[in-house]
Amino acid sequence: MLEKQDIEIIRSIMQESEERIMEKFDQKLQRALRETENGLLEEMDRMRESLEEKIANVDKKVDNLETYYRITKLENDNTSILLKIVGDLQERVIVLEKKTA
Repeated sequence: MLEKQDIEIIRSIMQESEERIMEKFDQKLQRALRETENGLLEEMDRMRESLEEKIANVDKKVDNLETYYRITKLENDNTSILLKIVGDLQERVIVLEKKTA
């Protein structure tokens, strides 16, 4: 049978083993957390770069649309002016035809 002193020695050894196991577990857990964090940061960086690229493409397309809008507006304005001029000329022609008839 074990004596009290033997039991204390066994308890001490078990506590030391438990402490070493917990220390190793903590180290492994911290390493795993760092690796997970690094993986997440890398993925976030990759997503940021992808989104920045997509935003740049959208900006280019918006710029193209703005340019197209300006050109179309100018063409419409010019067409309206030309139609007004043609209308005025038609009225003048009609007046002249009446005078010469």
